[in-house]
Amino acid sequence: MYTIAHHRSIGLLLSMLIALLIATIFPQAASADEHRLATDIGALHGLGPTSKEERESFKATLQQWRKNNKNTKRSTVVREAVWEGTPELIIADQFDDQGKPVSSETRLMLHTKDAVLRVFPLTDLPDLRKGNLRMRVQGIAVGDRVLSENLSVSSVAAAPATTVTAATTVTAAATTAPPCQPTGPQRGLVIGVTFNDVAPTPNNSLTALRDGFFGATNSVANYWNVVSYGKTTLTGNTVGWLKLPINFFADGSNTPHVCKLA
Repeated sequence: MYTIAHHRSIGLLLSMLIALLIATIFPQAASADEHRLATDIGALHGLGPTSKEERESFKATLQQWRKNNKNTKRSTVVREAVWEGTPELIIADQFDDQGKPVSSETRLMLHTKDAVLRVFPLTDLPDLRKGNLRMRVQGIAVGDRVLSENLSVSSVAAAPATTVTAATTVTAAATTAPPCQPTGPQRGLVIGVTFNDVAPTPNNSLTALRDGFFGATNSVANYWNVVSYGKTTLTGNTVGWLKLPINFFADGSNTPHVCKLA
């Protein structure tokens, strides 16, 4: 009797060890909560959930996922992590065949050393208008789309300038350029381009381009001055024509977009 019971105990122990080994090598299948979370993140656009109700709904879904999936590191669909890198805000405009705007979308990207991630924050977005920023994102990801629960940015100090001569290498203190500001005098350069299948027309002359950007009325300069209540002025120059070795397109599928002035 002892021998039979002893062998049964060994067999049960071996079965448990094999089950544990299989569970370690082959992660568990994605749960319904994971599929729902992945679907919701995949459907996000723009900057993601912006209203309080949308954010609370995502937080509740996250809480339910964590409750039902204790070992979230073994998930085959959703992964939790912290990412750091350089932030980028992209304004993605789409145009129809006539060059008229159809839609516009703001996207927040994070450039890490290994990948470029699209970030959907569940918190208010910090000011990203200053240069030399580093962003830290904590959240969950499905593919290259990250739902961020915590997001912070910090300034990166400019590297000291290095002057190399024939005999010596001298490291000098960096000269910090004045930060780019949304108000005050602004300078611009407009480069007129043509395509293999599109040539300049009288309506799209360099004079028309100059007036459209820097003219006193019905121009970009005038618009900036009005919406800033006189705090921003724009001046500049227009040059051209530069011929691009491609055909014209404006479908919004590439960055940077190549668009014509309609």
